Amino acid sequence: MTIAIMMFLCCFALVASMTANQYHQAKEISVLRAIGMTSKRITILYFYEALILVLSACVLGVAIGMTVGYTLLPLSPFSWLA
Repeated sequence: MTIAIMMFLCCFALVASMTANQYHQAKEISVLRAIGMTSKRITILYFYEALILVLSACVLGVAIGMTVGYTLLPLSPFSWLA
């Protein structure tokens, strides 16, 4: 249940971030449309941007989580399990 709540919050944060990004880049999107880029290609461009953002966040989250976990393991009362 906790994972589902966290996934929902992460999805909401991503959607909010991408919506704000598109709002702030409205002029750039209109320039792309003016030079002949189709709306489908612009959608694909933003999809790949979101994909890169999510994958990099996953990799960094796992790396930081493992580092903190292994750093704090000797301080844990269950350090004998490792």
